[in-house]
Amino acid sequence: MNLQKAKKKTRLNLRSLIFLHPLKRVRVKNAHTNTFVKHQKKLTNKTDRFEKVRRRKNFFPSLLINIILWVMWITFVYSVEPDTILAIPLFFVLTFLCLLFTISFLLINTQRGVLISTIIVVFLVLRYLGVGNLLNLLLLTGLYITYELYVN
Repeated sequence: MNLQKAKKKTRLNLRSLIFLHPLKRVRVKNAHTNTFVKHQKKLTNKTDRFEKVRRRKNFFPSLLINIILWVMWITFVYSVEPDTILAIPLFFVLTFLCLLFTISFLLINTQRGVLISTIIVVFLVLRYLGVGNLLNLLLLTGLYITYELYVN
């Protein structure tokens, strides 16, 4: 009688261990052979969802920074005169940051966001210097496509 109670008790402990830690490997003592056995627990839908939520990046801070940067860009464009000393470089830096966060947020890829925003800002600088035309835009786009094909 005590042996059957002990078996039931170990089965209950095994089940409780499985449901307490569904993502970890746990050493559990086997009731029949009195040895330790490694059990890999299966994921349930609930634990899959919690694992996805845990691994997911939190996009709210990125969205908040993005909104703040665009508000700063709009106020900078409407309030600062272009004749001031650091207006033009600050405009390009602020434009780069706004585009970086926006494109990275939309594509969910920071590397592509950096590349695309760099190409856009370089083209804007070329336009500012007076040499930005369709050919330069096509060359920059070709460099981006070549880089993407080379990396991937």
